[in-house]
Amino acid sequence: AKVRDNGWIIHNDFYQAQQNKEHYCVAGSRQIGKSDVLVSLTMHEVAVYDNTTGILLFTSSKDQTTFTNKMKIAHDHLVDFLRVPLLDKDFNKDVLRFGYKETNNDNELHARLYLYNTAGGHNTEVGAGTTVTFFAFDEIAKGSFRKAFNAVLPAFRGKDGFRNAAFTCFTGGNTEKSADAEKFYMNPAS
Repeated sequence: AKVRDNGWIIHNDFYQAQQNKEHYCVAGSRQIGKSDVLVSLTMHEVAVYDNTTGILLFTSSKDQTTFTNKMKIAHDHLVDFLRVPLLDKDFNKDVLRFGYKETNNDNELHARLYLYNTAGGHNTEVGAGTTVTFFAFDEIAKGSFRKAFNAVLPAFRGKDGFRNAAFTCFTGGNTEKSADAEKFYMNPAS
């Protein structure tokens, strides 16, 4: 098996951003592996940490479908000792629950992922209202993303700063629609 340098670099940089309580934004060309890295980071959160609550925002339903298709493949081919079963057996839902069925048929919930489509910046409040341990926003340059991002900020920012790092990524897009992403990427302090 080959290890792509891109994935290694992004994983290590994101880990450092988590340690520093900073956000991490990947901007790149096609085939850099952003979707694969996003799936890998998400599966890591689900497999390693108990009580994971994640929100993943997508700018379009196509991007959300790409993610869920890749996540299903990753989940189905994960080594057994890391695989946490998907309780609802359906990767096409807005909420994915991972855990184990107990002998009394109750669910022992291990992780919950909320997968939401911002519809190109028209559904900006979709991610608001949940405190999270993992947050990612895919393809932020395909539409205005700042309002949706700001709606989720309270989910991972507390009185002492950020509780966890946000992972954002984009390829490019219409120059008007990508203005938020350009400002975010070029001036992260803002």
